[in-house]
Amino acid sequence: MQQIGQTLSYAEDEAYEVRANFEFQLTSIITCGGPNYQFYLCCGAQKSSKMDFNHLSLTLPAQGSVKDCIRLFFCDEAEIECRCEVCECNSASCRWAFHTLPS
Repeated sequence: MQQIGQTLSYAEDEAYEVRANFEFQLTSIITCGGPNYQFYLCCGAQKSSKMDFNHLSLTLPAQGSVKDCIRLFFCDEAEIECRCEVCECNSASCRWAFHTLPS
């Protein structure tokens, strides 16, 4: 029985090591109307939320480096449909930023 307890303790330690070395938080920043919010007659209000991640899905171009892929991931703003709580505009953009990095 003592050996089973030691095995569980080892598994918990191992899971902690995986989380500590691979998990990170990203902040999602949603902007009402997107980068051209004045064109859409939207208010430009921003809402952010933090999410836990352990990987990123990156688009790999034919030429370029991993650094370029990460830069594209964080610089591109995706147009999304989202109703603004302030002005009720239906156009918005979403971008990501690191909140924490893996250890």
